[in-house]
Amino acid sequence: MKKLFQIIVLLAMATIEVPALRAQSPTITVFQGLTFGMSLGNTTNTVAPTDPTAAAFLIQVPGYTMSKYAYASINVSITLPYSLTAGGSHTMNVSYSTNSACWNTTNSFSGITYFGPSSGIYQHIYANTPLNLYVWIGGTAAPGGSWLPSGNYTGTISVTAKVSVSKPKASYTASQTIPVTASVIQGLSLSETGSLDFGQIIAGTTPAAISAQSGSAPELTAAGSGGKSMTVSYASSIPISDMYGNTITFLPSLYGSSLSTGQAGATAVASQTAVTLSGTSGQTGYYYFWLGGSIAPVPASQPAGAYSGTFTVTVNY
Repeated sequence: MKKLFQIIVLLAMATIEVPALRAQSPTITVFQGLTFGMSLGNTTNTVAPTDPTAAAFLIQVPGYTMSKYAYASINVSITLPYSLTAGGSHTMNVSYSTNSACWNTTNSFSGITYFGPSSGIYQHIYANTPLNLYVWIGGTAAPGGSWLPSGNYTGTISVTAKVSVSKPKASYTASQTIPVTASVIQGLSLSETGSLDFGQIIAGTTPAAISAQSGSAPELTAAGSGGKSMTVSYASSIPISDMYGNTITFLPSLYGSSLSTGQAGATAVASQTAVTLSGTSGQTGYYYFWLGGSIAPVPASQPAGAYSGTFTVTVNY
């Protein structure tokens, strides 16, 4: 009698979980800081996140391989400076609105999402899918109702990107700091001492020129932020007239120096020339001008009379 043996093969089924890839934290690359630029001490300056001087950085998240039914997310927290300081004692206020920042998954302002930078960013991460977050931050810098001293005001934005994976549970973090700067400058002013007098002129002659380095040359003094460059502009010829509207032409010759005692060694300053105020940032700087010039040849038919006019020079940062 034969015996039958039944062999039962049991197939065991199991789910093999693939852990999330480790040692792959997000990265933060800073392209540039937030720069409010140069402004007067009582001027409010707003930078939109889409402006060229807004802070710009990139958060890159690798494509995590996660367990089945797992999920992941990234939480970007941003710590903002609400004041910028200069010299350890002077403070400039900084504020932010609900649209002072924006982000996108591409390096483009097309289709951006605006947000309040203090709220940060929260996004889901999909398995095996890398994520790029391009972020831009602006804000408003203000003197707070008072005239701030000139100087360079600085602060720092701190950014932390934390990726959380649910299964197996893990987290990855990256942090970076971003500079915030503003430059306050002193307003420019000009004052003058003396006038230029050619005395009596004979019709039909070319009057003698008056040197800007002579004792009879009037002086102009510019005051502003020490060490700053300013541009000088003025007309190359100026009509001066009598009370009846007859005119002759004044041809100015302007010389300058950063030293109040520098008239003898002053150099010619042509219109549209840049010169530098004396001193350093945070101080009041000066530049000194001396005015000379000549009168264009006076025709013999020029009516007699007292001729006068005004020489105008403009300086700006």
